[in-house]
Amino acid sequence: MLKKALSALIADLKQGRDVEEEVVGDLMERIRQSVPVIDRADVVELHRGVQVAIELMTVARDDAARELKQVQRGKKALTGYSHLRGYKNGQRLSRTV
Repeated sequence: MLKKALSALIADLKQGRDVEEEVVGDLMERIRQSVPVIDRADVVELHRGVQVAIELMTVARDDAARELKQVQRGKKALTGYSHLRGYKNGQRLSRTV
């Protein structure tokens, strides 16, 4: 059951789907609790799967950070443009008075 859940998580991450933090945390907790009672081979397999999931989550986090940085740059550019437009309109208003 844990292997299926971990495989589903990895598949979602590979396809670029968003995963809930609670779902990942619950799965990792269940894996941690089951380690003392399952076979060593299963533990090794789960460990490999967890490492793959961590790598995929790290890549997704870095991609999200990169996208946010681009949005912030665009927002700064729009803010600068709005400031210039406001200045120009302010001049126009002062001339008409």
